[in-house]
Amino acid sequence: MGAICVLPHQGAELHFALTACGSSYTASSINTLKSAVLFTPDGDVLKFHVFTDRRETFEKWREQLPARYRHRIRLYFYHISEEAKSLTFIKEKETRSLPCTTQRLFYTEGLQHLDHVVHVDTDMIFLHDIKTLHDKGFAEMNNSHVTTMSQCGPRDRQNTWYNKDVYTRMPFYPPVGLQAGLMWMNLTRMRRIGFQRLWRESYEKYNAELYLYDQDILNALFATKPELVKMLTTCNWHYWYAYCQSEVYCTPREVYVLHGVADSFHKASCYPFSTVWGVFEKFSLGQDIRSHLLDPLLEVLGNQTQDGQSQFCGKCIDTSTEALVGGLRTLT
Repeated sequence: MGAICVLPHQGAELHFALTACGSSYTASSINTLKSAVLFTPDGDVLKFHVFTDRRETFEKWREQLPARYRHRIRLYFYHISEEAKSLTFIKEKETRSLPCTTQRLFYTEGLQHLDHVVHVDTDMIFLHDIKTLHDKGFAEMNNSHVTTMSQCGPRDRQNTWYNKDVYTRMPFYPPVGLQAGLMWMNLTRMRRIGFQRLWRESYEKYNAELYLYDQDILNALFATKPELVKMLTTCNWHYWYAYCQSEVYCTPREVYVLHGVADSFHKASCYPFSTVWGVFEKFSLGQDIRSHLLDPLLEVLGNQTQDGQSQFCGKCIDTSTEALVGGLRTLT
């Protein structure tokens, strides 16, 4: 573990964490970090705790940032724990990313020096002030909550992921399950309740039913202890494609985080997601935000066909509401 730099500052320290193994997940993480840095207020320091096997890639990216942006972020690096590597799943698929994926279950041990942290998946784009996002989840908790998470899609029980036949024998957080890609974690409280013991009990009991591994483990755990979770029921804090597959549409006025679940950032059928991801990929911090980010995004969204806007994800986000670009306008 090591910090890249130490800088004096007057603002808030915002602790986030992600896990990234392999070149493709690392490249995706860079796009996520880029958007996070862009929306970090001047004076605040974004402290990202990165569990990875590609430290050099992250270091090189940060070193090349213009000073204004480089001073906003510190990176701390950790190895994937042996405990995460040792977890086995009966339904395990061929994937190199699995130890990385389950690493969040070990944050209470691997981040012993932290009181709290926000976990983010590697396929997310931040579209608004990240301090507001950071503070939102922790402010929502009462004294019994150990985490804030989003519901796993809209409250349309015919379409929710956890009503699929694969989950007939495993409990999930009511009514539609939890989406673990964005997770505000009070690590001190988690340690106090014996989080490691609790999730291991769910892991051992439901191993044969686990399809999404750590997310399923968390759902099984919190289904038996719902009082530990604050569930966000509005989609603007964590927007993903499930809201495009239901009769219960959600058209937020502002999207704080766009999540590319199930490769939706790379599917033409999900153009609002793939458009935002592609424009951010081409953008470099230090370039003019209006001409290299906002205007290209508006142009591509405006060129979508009427047919595309009526299908799948296109019908979900009304781009005229500025849900996707409102945050960018505040930076220009």
